[in-house]
Amino acid sequence: MNLWNYVFAVSYNYYGRFKNQDQRFGALCVVATCIMTLVFISIILLGKVLNQNLLLRLPNKYCIIPFLLLELYLLHKYYSNFRTEQIISKFDRLSTTKRDIWKLATIFFLVGPIIVIGVLLKK
Repeated sequence: MNLWNYVFAVSYNYYGRFKNQDQRFGALCVVATCIMTLVFISIILLGKVLNQNLLLRLPNKYCIIPFLLLELYLLHKYYSNFRTEQIISKFDRLSTTKRDIWKLATIFFLVGPIIVIGVLLKK
């Protein structure tokens, strides 16, 4: 399994605690958030290397929404019900130590990039 499948599995199990929450959609949103923050870090790092602020070249802040919707659609297609069951069964077969490590890694992939973006954008 790859990194995003583990993040998906941890998020899926987390959202399983809530009765009125769709587990799969919640996990998709977590994966999409992680990917978008890594894309933003890449754009900021490229801007630092080129010595320009590439985020200012965007026409407005809402031009990201179509890409986010496309990403959610592609993730929805990738994580079908059958594949979700496979991923969750593989994740459940891991030892509790490995599952706890992946839980911490998922928290890191959610919070870490946001902190890095803040540090990189600081003038």
